[in-house]
Amino acid sequence: MDIQAYKNKIKRVSDKRNIQVTNSYGNNDAFRDYCKTSSKDSRLSSPKYRAFINKVNSLISLELFDTGFIKLPVGLGSISIYAKERIPKLIDGKLVYNAPIDWDRTLELWATDPESRVAKTLIKMPPGKTYNIKFHTTRRDYVNRRYIQFSPTRSLKIQLKDRINNKEPIAYKQTNT
Repeated sequence: MDIQAYKNKIKRVSDKRNIQVTNSYGNNDAFRDYCKTSSKDSRLSSPKYRAFINKVNSLISLELFDTGFIKLPVGLGSISIYAKERIPKLIDGKLVYNAPIDWDRTLELWATDPESRVAKTLIKMPPGKTYNIKFHTTRRDYVNRRYIQFSPTRSLKIQLKDRINNKEPIAYKQTNT
């Protein structure tokens, strides 16, 4: 079995993902609301509406990667990219290295060495920068503010990972901790 097939077996991926989010609004809900509030003669078709939404999202993600910061309208807050330097440290004679697990390299190890999978050996990210996309609220006086949150989509995280792997420049803010 090749490495990619092994990774797919471990991740339990056999075909395209079928993602169902039940507690959030998506493109379908936005399009239904758009149809209710717009007149029939000026209404966009569903494919054109989705293409428009996708184009706006891609422009926003490009702006985020180029500037490292996006300010949202109406005081909703901002979205920014933060980088944290991960380096091993010696504390009280013990090596402390708090870095995320590198699942690609771990699964490659498990594919080539079955004993490491049984022993659950994990490979951490190499020393360097790790990036996070964070949402900050600036104004807290609007109604239902506790329900507003931002979680980066899977595609946004994958775009960030691809930019890092291709060594493309990413604008970010440095964190001290």
